[in-house]
Amino acid sequence: MDKIEFNLLKAEIEAQVKEIDKIYEEIKDREKGAKRNKARIESLGYKLHNLYCAFEDLFKIVARYFENQIRDI
Repeated sequence: MDKIEFNLLKAEIEAQVKEIDKIYEEIKDREKGAKRNKARIESLGYKLHNLYCAFEDLFKIVARYFENQIRDI
């Protein structure tokens, strides 16, 4: 992996981590009062699904760069 590829990987990971952080904040917001509100519970479930997908996308980004090519940098 050359420096350009590494910088691109780093940028993609940073962007995905920002998305994950955003989803975590939305989950915290929806947790408030969720026990008494069906719509908030459903919204929280949707956000948890989004969080799972964001982590899955992060792993795909890493796998795309290192697939069958893991070596010392």
